[in-house]
Amino acid sequence: MRNALAVLGFVLSVAPVLADDISAGKALAELNCHRCHALGDAGESPFKEAPPFRTLHEYFEEGELEQAFNEGMVVAHPAMPQWVMTSDQARQLAAFIMSFGPPKPH
Repeated sequence: MRNALAVLGFVLSVAPVLADDISAGKALAELNCHRCHALGDAGESPFKEAPPFRTLHEYFEEGELEQAFNEGMVVAHPAMPQWVMTSDQARQLAAFIMSFGPPKPH
């Protein structure tokens, strides 16, 4: 019972931080990504080749997207601008994108 309470306490203490990261990541996406990517639960991306953010979680395992952002993600098309993110921005943008659903299974 103590272990369960400890885990519950940890989850509840981390939840506001995750919500803050998701909110900050959404703000970053609205500022930097909205011209090309659909950012919401529905709708097409303004730039046809840019995948909607709501689908990106399907391609990454837990932690993989943040790591890719931190390493300077390289994409296959030249229209994607290079954005050197801080580690906080990488965590926040990844949290927003991954909030659309579960990560890709291992």
